[in-house]
Amino acid sequence: MFNLIQRYVIYSVLKSLILIGMVLVAVVLTVVLTSDGDDLYENHATLKQSLLYLVAVLPQKTFIAFPAVCLMGALFGMLGLSRHNELVAMYSAGAGLRWIIRPTLVLSIILGFGAFYWNEMVAAPLSLWGERMMNSDIKKKTGVLKEYGLLRGKGNRFIRYQSFDRKARVILDIEVREMQAHGSGTRRLIRADLARWDEETVNPLTGEKGAWLLDPTDPNSENYIIDINDAWDITPRPIEEDEVLLIEETPDDFGVIERNPIEMSHAELKRRIALLESDQAQTLDLQAILKFKVAAPYSVVALILIGLCFGASPFLLGREGAARFTYPLGICLGILGLYYAISLGCLGLGQLNVLSPFVSAWLPNVLFLGFGIVLLVRS
Repeated sequence: MFNLIQRYVIYSVLKSLILIGMVLVAVVLTVVLTSDGDDLYENHATLKQSLLYLVAVLPQKTFIAFPAVCLMGALFGMLGLSRHNELVAMYSAGAGLRWIIRPTLVLSIILGFGAFYWNEMVAAPLSLWGERMMNSDIKKKTGVLKEYGLLRGKGNRFIRYQSFDRKARVILDIEVREMQAHGSGTRRLIRADLARWDEETVNPLTGEKGAWLLDPTDPNSENYIIDINDAWDITPRPIEEDEVLLIEETPDDFGVIERNPIEMSHAELKRRIALLESDQAQTLDLQAILKFKVAAPYSVVALILIGLCFGASPFLLGREGAARFTYPLGICLGILGLYYAISLGCLGLGQLNVLSPFVSAWLPNVLFLGFGIVLLVRS
């Protein structure tokens, strides 16, 4: 019987999670349409482009609201059991609250694990694709685009790259394709892990100080220069350390769009940090975000525990009329506001090196888990 009770509680919480998740997805979709709808309309995006863009950015936008879904789903799911006297019947059968919610807490750990990989494998890559489509296909921007790196550069060159760090003046994963005089084919292809700006080096193309120096940071990756004289005369060679990248663009030419590290996947951000560190660039702020990306999904363990405890509390059970909804909603909004404020505050302290990146990332989870345990002990 007890296993049946536990399964029924999980079913009630999951049902509540799904319903609230659908509502919040609709809210997020409305916000996205409000913020990006003007861009889609003014740039005459087709229906297909608009739908593809929304499908691409919606997973990550809704991922931000995932802690809210878990807290509200747990609270309203348990509150529904209380108001229908089902929770009282479970207590009468000898089942305690701590025993009843044990499998639900295991479910919360699984949800946290799944949320991390959802962002890693689906949400972050899709959001990158969506932003690229917005800037290149819909807005049809020209110029070197941070993170998107597609343009007809100076001197009949096409430039593609993974990211540009303005503070460190470093380009990561750059590929330069120099075309023949009349666009009849590629004349030179350059591929390097990293290019860094040096104020003292003279650029052979301009004759002025300031040039990009190439650095093949990873010996296992592809770093090369290929000169193509004709279809039968192709000369590949490895990149020499501190070799000058033959382009005329300066750091001022890079800078229309920058991908926020928060929007990156863990693997994408980790690679950026590794490449920046190989060039002795400062990465403390990115290290804090990297640790936060691992810790944030597991906040749902603490929030679900808090929601279950509040949902089973007599404080909410006795409310009548509009208070039956407004009181639980007010508690959820208050807890979520406090959680996001503490999380952002700790993240800022981690970026300022007041707290270590690990502590700044996990401290909010520990604090709220402690609060949930206190509620459970007092229930």
